[in-house]
Amino acid sequence: MFPDELEAASEDFPAAYLAYGLCEPHGPQNALGNDGIRSHETLILVAQKHRGIVCPPYYWHCHEIAGYAK
Repeated sequence: MFPDELEAASEDFPAAYLAYGLCEPHGPQNALGNDGIRSHETLILVAQKHRGIVCPPYYWHCHEIAGYAK
């Protein structure tokens, strides 16, 4: 969204949802960022039902990926 679009949308949809997820591996079969992707998709469903704006997901923390690079 552009700033003017966000301002207009916030008048109609006063709630904003922020997905939070760790950026860490959960085994070699899962993509990095899986937690944020799943929480973001869940919030899209919540916003469709209860109205609101879904912000891009916020990722934090990445560790032990060197063990999966071998």
